[in-house]
Amino acid sequence: MFFLVPDGVHVFFFPGTATAFQFENVLLWIWLYLVLSGTTHAFNLTDGLDGLAAGVGLVALGTLGLVAGWQGHPGLVALSVVFGAALLGFLYFNRHPARVFMGDTGAFAIGGCVASLAFAMGLELYLFLFAFVPVIETLSVALQLSYYRLTQRRIFKIAPLHHHFEAARGVDYVYLLPNVEWPEPRITLSFWLVAVLGALVGLGLYSNP
Repeated sequence: MFFLVPDGVHVFFFPGTATAFQFENVLLWIWLYLVLSGTTHAFNLTDGLDGLAAGVGLVALGTLGLVAGWQGHPGLVALSVVFGAALLGFLYFNRHPARVFMGDTGAFAIGGCVASLAFAMGLELYLFLFAFVPVIETLSVALQLSYYRLTQRRIFKIAPLHHHFEAARGVDYVYLLPNVEWPEPRITLSFWLVAVLGALVGLGLYSNP
């Protein structure tokens, strides 16, 4: 079946248990809202370079589809495959130099699908690794805003993080990290690699509780 309500949330730092946290009634809906809202906005922040959000989304969908197969949920596998195939077709036109762009609506859709799959299998906490790049993109924005409000200075040249690696003309303020100027395809490929590594770590933790 496509839609499942899990017994609880898989927690990778508690060996031997898959339902360490359980939610009932209103708490379940609050938790769902937080996961869905956080994931969709994280993917929206990731959508800033040609092919970046689409590639990272494919990694997350592929990983969740693999876990769905392990858990024996063919409907969820089908959902991840269909959405991933559509995203792969989009990526063909969105790769650098992009000819088609997704905008907020597309990024929210990717995040919503990833969050829904994770919630259906109780893997919400694994999104910290299965969707590692969107997580660090979101953290970079939070750190940038918090540090600026406290000190009136910046950590990154520009947030979200992927923009720190771009050539930014007209930047005349001080920021903590060293200046980096990479070509856009190199940034995208590097973040794809980080996404794959995060997913592999997550799979390793999931398969060896």
